[in-house]
Amino acid sequence: GDISLCRNLRVLYLYDNQISQIQNLGFASHLTHLYLQNNCISCIENLSSLKKLEKLYLGGNSIAVVDGLDQLKEIRELHIESQHLPLGEKLLFDPKSLRSLAKSLSVLNISNNNIDELEELAVLENLSHLKAADNQLQHMKDLEVVLNKWTKLCSMDLTGNPICHKPKYRDRIVVQSQTLEYLDGKEIKDMERVFLMNWKASRAVRKKSKGRMTNEHADYLHFCKQTNHLLHDRTVTATNSKYIRNETFSGSKAKTQEVKLNFANIKFNFRGSLWAASILYSDFPTAASQNHGKE
Repeated sequence: GDISLCRNLRVLYLYDNQISQIQNLGFASHLTHLYLQNNCISCIENLSSLKKLEKLYLGGNSIAVVDGLDQLKEIRELHIESQHLPLGEKLLFDPKSLRSLAKSLSVLNISNNNIDELEELAVLENLSHLKAADNQLQHMKDLEVVLNKWTKLCSMDLTGNPICHKPKYRDRIVVQSQTLEYLDGKEIKDMERVFLMNWKASRAVRKKSKGRMTNEHADYLHFCKQTNHLLHDRTVTATNSKYIRNETFSGSKAKTQEVKLNFANIKFNFRGSLWAASILYSDFPTAASQNHGKE
């Protein structure tokens, strides 16, 4: 029959057919749900007249780029999982369409599309449910970027991605997203989040304390280096704990001086985390000079 006569059509099921092109839907201006899974569609097109469309199901087709949605401002759910893509290619997203969906989209299913990053999806500020299972996601930093943007996210499924095998994968996500309630199908309980938040806080304190100790140690090493330079610059070579022999030569005459170093006047001062040393030389009696030879 001719469905174009159904002017008040709200829901249309066209899944599991051999449809290769989206067309002839201009009559369905009241359509809110469109099911087109498991067809032969390679391009999202001819949907601009569906101003009231809220849910679009396109899983199991051959779509390589998510575009053609820039005129649809009411879409709340987009299901575009398991596209039949050429070997080595991944599902791509048109920035213009993403910006159009930014305010309305709350549910996104992009599972099994060889996707290796999510950063471009950060514009979807009202996203609450994400299914991105069986992709190639592996970088935690990339995930942390989008989690900071998705402040309404309550459910996320990343099962089957390499990132799931990263150390403390679940812990880091739970700490990063304060709104997330379910991760990979498992509920995040309040007690779990509180424990992990406390662990993160205590770890930060330990890290800060360690950094402060490292700085103090560096200052101490600097102090030791400066002290050695000071002693070297004075050409003082210690021969025992009380006396320092300083030999100077003038012409053919050699003079020997014995200089008593008052070690009691070496003072070490500590100011905050900085070491300072002032070495005071006093009591430098000149010993009897001897001539060791004449020309």
